[in-house]
Amino acid sequence: MSLTKVSYSMITGSPVNEMDFGAVGDGVQNDRAAIQAAVDSGAKSIYFPPGTYFVGSHSSGVNIIDLSNAGAGFSIVCNDSVELVCETTANVMPRFFYMFGNSNFSCGPISFIDTGYNPLQTWKGAVGVFIYKNKVRSRS
Repeated sequence: MSLTKVSYSMITGSPVNEMDFGAVGDGVQNDRAAIQAAVDSGAKSIYFPPGTYFVGSHSSGVNIIDLSNAGAGFSIVCNDSVELVCETTANVMPRFFYMFGNSNFSCGPISFIDTGYNPLQTWKGAVGVFIYKNKVRSRS
């Protein structure tokens, strides 16, 4: 028997790989459900391989990925070239990542892109990370 696939998830406590939950990262397929499934898996870290992750079109104010149940010390790990892309289709404020009551969240280098940006709208594009009622500490 030969080993055909190796991922961080084979090592206890290591980040889960977003691709293991069905994300494609091609900028075309909607990866929102796969990203949420990885967050909901109970893992403390999620690894995003380089790619463009389309998370859907949104016509009302939504939390695209809800991190509220991720727990303290949750992190998103990226090494290089990761983009999250959404498209707003109305006068809304979608939030790529939403947190309520978490602590010690960290996130690797991610670009947040709203292809539905319209300078004539009241809200001018999506919010990258929306943090509500959290204790935020900076490292020195």
